Amino acid sequence: MPFELMIAAVVAGTAVQAFSAIEAGKQQQANLEANARTQQEQARQVERAAQDEASRLARDSARLRATQRVGFAKSGVGIAGTPLLVFEEAADIVAADVAKTLQGGQRRATSLRTGARLSIAQGRSARRAGLFEAGTSLLRGGGTIAGQFA
Repeated sequence: MPFELMIAAVVAGTAVQAFSAIEAGKQQQANLEANARTQQEQARQVERAAQDEASRLARDSARLRATQRVGFAKSGVGIAGTPLLVFEEAADIVAADVAKTLQGGQRRATSLRTGARLSIAQGRSARRAGLFEAGTSLLRGGGTIAGQFA
């Protein structure tokens, strides 16, 4: 193989390796950023679901208290003393359930958002790794060519 042709082959091969490394890093970054967008959307959905569930709990509790009031009124029992304590205890239980539901949704959403931030950071690292791999390929190819002149 003529010397010039061998040098051209090494240069071409090195360029292809460098280009491939850069493109692979970019593609990996794009995939991880898409994953991050999905995680962020999931976090919004989890928060909405927790808020909907908390609202449902509060509505159901209000209906139950109204039904209890009607029942007490029909039976001639006033809303004082024990019935009042029952109402207050039920309200406290529902408030705790609503808070627990919202906190659970917030924790899951925070976890998803943390995962999204991690995916973005990993994407940046992948892009940088592709650039470093491209640089390594160029240096290796340059070393191969330089070795031909030694």
